[in-house]
Amino acid sequence: MFNQVFEMVDIGLVILDKELRVRFWNHWMQIHSGLTPEKIIGSPVCDVFPNLRRPRFLNSCRAVFAFGNFCFFSQKLHHYLFPFDPVSAFDSDFKQMQQSCTMGPLRNDRGEITHLFIAVQDVTPDLARQLGISRNSVIVTDVESGSPADEAGIQPQDVIVQVNRVKISSVRDFEQEMAKAAQKKSVSLLLKRGRASFFVTLRSE
Repeated sequence: MFNQVFEMVDIGLVILDKELRVRFWNHWMQIHSGLTPEKIIGSPVCDVFPNLRRPRFLNSCRAVFAFGNFCFFSQKLHHYLFPFDPVSAFDSDFKQMQQSCTMGPLRNDRGEITHLFIAVQDVTPDLARQLGISRNSVIVTDVESGSPADEAGIQPQDVIVQVNRVKISSVRDFEQEMAKAAQKKSVSLLLKRGRASFFVTLRSE
């Protein structure tokens, strides 16, 4: 049942094991890559996409498996993870689709991190107009059930406007301010959801 849902969503979903071999490749990824699940499942993702064999991506994978971190790859800083052909007017000035990507942990029944997921979003004009964002906005693309973000009421497609009253204009801004707040017991976020703006407080676990 869950696989059917993952095949229906309008984002790319990839699951990798600890050797960074592909274990799930949804229909969205198949359409934009031209690779069927039969061709890529079991293959090291960096062999199929050599551009991923770089420190930022590999270090993020290690952090997910070691610490359960969530990592964000914005269009502004990284442009894309997967070099797919552009399909929208938003991408018309680029050789590759511009993507906003999120990486996070997947746990087994014992709470052990066994895999990581990558969610790939094509940042289109429709999404930008819907959310009232620009290309460099920081967008929440996934919220883990039971996490501090979930408990605070954060939802996918919320836009992070401020961290502890500091304006956020890029993922780098977000990462820097969250790093500063790492030793604190809580962090205040200003979010935008549609036309509404509101504050939430994240408390450390």
